[in-house]
Amino acid sequence: VGRGLVERAMDTSEEVNPRAQIEAAEEELYKVAADGGSDNQIKTFVQASTITIKMAEVALNSGGHISGITTGLESLNAKIGGMHRSDLM
Repeated sequence: VGRGLVERAMDTSEEVNPRAQIEAAEEELYKVAADGGSDNQIKTFVQASTITIKMAEVALNSGGHISGITTGLESLNAKIGGMHRSDLM
């Protein structure tokens, strides 16, 4: 879902209807939220810590590049390091 949202957001052609694009994104995100998902399970502190440490290692080893999926906005990427799985539900 996240990758599709980013790819459609990067489409700057005049045929793109911004309102329809937003409505489609809302619908896709609602479906993800309503259906839940395997990542929507409760995690123990140890599991959450392990995931967080792995994410920190990826960020540290990224060589100054973003550690997540690009938002398409360089200034936002610089602040948040791109979007991560937890950001995308």
